[in-house]
Amino acid sequence: MTRRSPWPAALLAALILGACSGTETGVALSVDVDPQELFFWPRPGASEARSDLTVSRVGAGTLSFEVASPAHPWLSATPSEGSLAGDDLSAVVSVAVDLDALPAQGAGAEAELRVLTNAGTMLVAVHVEFA
Repeated sequence: MTRRSPWPAALLAALILGACSGTETGVALSVDVDPQELFFWPRPGASEARSDLTVSRVGAGTLSFEVASPAHPWLSATPSEGSLAGDDLSAVVSVAVDLDALPAQGAGAEAELRVLTNAGTMLVAVHVEFA
């Protein structure tokens, strides 16, 4: 007994070829950010705390991004902008908290990083907590 696929042969061939070649045929460009929350527990006497986040491209095309937190000068990201194309699927962004520039020294703080891209905006919650 021979089973026939409900899918046209040309469509099946395109899906199989796309999967084998590593391309994401027909997948719309989107962005993913991990983690979507950053927690900082600085050591006593430290002047800076750092953590990483990863910006990832999902789908075909070039993803341009910018990481910003304009309302919080004590928070920075390096690199603050970039683009992902071809084999570049992700970029690691180092996020730094300037502890000496916090509004209330020794008190916790909260902020939001915006990852602005040509595929949408992602928000990353930032929490600074002192022991």
